[in-house]
Amino acid sequence: MRDGWVESTLGEVASWYSGGTPKAGTAEYYGGDIPWAVIADLTDGPVFTTAKTITPEGLTQIGGRVAPAGAILVSMYGTVGRIGVATRPMATNQAIAWGVVDESRALPEYVFAVIASKQRTLAALARGATQRNINREILRESRLILPPLDEQRRIVSVLRAIGVAVQKSKSVADRARIAVDAYLDGWVVNRNDTPSRMLGDLVVMGSGPSWRAADERPSPVDEAVPVIGIRNTPAGDELDLSSVGWVAGLPASTRRLAESSLLMIRTNGNRARIGNVYRVPPEAVGNAYSAFQIGLFPHHADDRDSIYWQLRAPCVQHGISTAASGTTGLGNVAVSWLKRLELCWPEPSERAVFTANADALLRVRLASEDEVSRLQRFYDAALASLLSGEREIPDSYDALLAEAASA
Repeated sequence: MRDGWVESTLGEVASWYSGGTPKAGTAEYYGGDIPWAVIADLTDGPVFTTAKTITPEGLTQIGGRVAPAGAILVSMYGTVGRIGVATRPMATNQAIAWGVVDESRALPEYVFAVIASKQRTLAALARGATQRNINREILRESRLILPPLDEQRRIVSVLRAIGVAVQKSKSVADRARIAVDAYLDGWVVNRNDTPSRMLGDLVVMGSGPSWRAADERPSPVDEAVPVIGIRNTPAGDELDLSSVGWVAGLPASTRRLAESSLLMIRTNGNRARIGNVYRVPPEAVGNAYSAFQIGLFPHHADDRDSIYWQLRAPCVQHGISTAASGTTGLGNVAVSWLKRLELCWPEPSERAVFTANADALLRVRLASEDEVSRLQRFYDAALASLLSGEREIPDSYDALLAEAASA
């Protein structure tokens, strides 16, 4: 260990407390001016607002303690290790521990970075049959390496600079996602005088066969067919083909995916996922698909992208989800309803411009998301390296900070 660096614990550098929950259904305890943080309010960054507030009477019911501005918030139940920083005084429920750092020993931002680096470790320490959790004692005993305060300031400064770059990239990615959705909705909604076609007139569609989980094999066997199931249809733009199964004995009439096919989720416990649609990549051509999905096979291959992008429009996705039947458990969109779904169908040249623009916007969005991933990996690597003491930040870095502050 480098000179001046010492081993310590979170309990030695901060005082840890937790909150509580006022009696549910008691109106006089809720809706006051005191922010009351629960796990859902923690987003691994500053906590500016909370979904719920409590009254002074409610605060008295849970012990009267309030986490001061700058306190570090850590979730102990359920989603263990989620963190936040209170930007103003706030109460918390019992699922959140909050720590007040002894700034004569450590910088709050440094301690926050340490806990961020320990999220997986803390989650692994969770115990419980129904709800996994940790307690404040586990937090207090969690070890860290503590450099001198000047070194802590340098580390925090480097991490903060990278963090700013990450947040800027996330902002660009968010705007890119909004731009794609806005373009798709705008094209679909604002075309009242445009000719339309029912989806059933443009494609052949149908669900796949059913098979038991025990029938699926991870590798080819005699007369087995490669199959795509719900696990291969994650949220996002692309099918996940990292674990394609194989099933023998499917009906001879089973339809296989083609190069111009689309695949849609027909049945899902999450209503918002029903109707999610994917273009079939070359490596999935020839695969069968399940009864939980619908294959769409355009009569004309050139129509695929125009159909895809219209089905991807948020307003169309919402319509499909809303039309799904079933009030509990799995929802299901009927093929008969989907066939009657009307799509805008202007001249081929206009549809070509629409799909080209949508694809271009998607490329921008994917590039921005790749940049976020790259910067986040860089941040994680820098965090691990700097907190371990493997990399020394030279004293000359202080001069650069002073020069930047005076500029």
